[in-house]
Amino acid sequence: MYLASLRHKDPSALLDGSPAVGNVLVDPTATIGQGCRIGPNVTIGPGVVIEDGVCIKRSTIMRDATIRYVTLTHFVIVDCS
Repeated sequence: MYLASLRHKDPSALLDGSPAVGNVLVDPTATIGQGCRIGPNVTIGPGVVIEDGVCIKRSTIMRDATIRYVTLTHFVIVDCS
């Protein structure tokens, strides 16, 4: 719901174009690899690393997580240490 609201109020805050599909909010310190598909309805926090080829849908990835070799749907990743 927040991402849809943000799309109307401040669309420049959302990632636009490839690899984003739909509403995707990415912290500027996050890194997204090649060949990824991110969205719809994904939030990626600070320091997150999304490695090549990852697919994430309807999920929230919190600070400093590294995501590799996976498809995530309906997940919240809080701490990967």
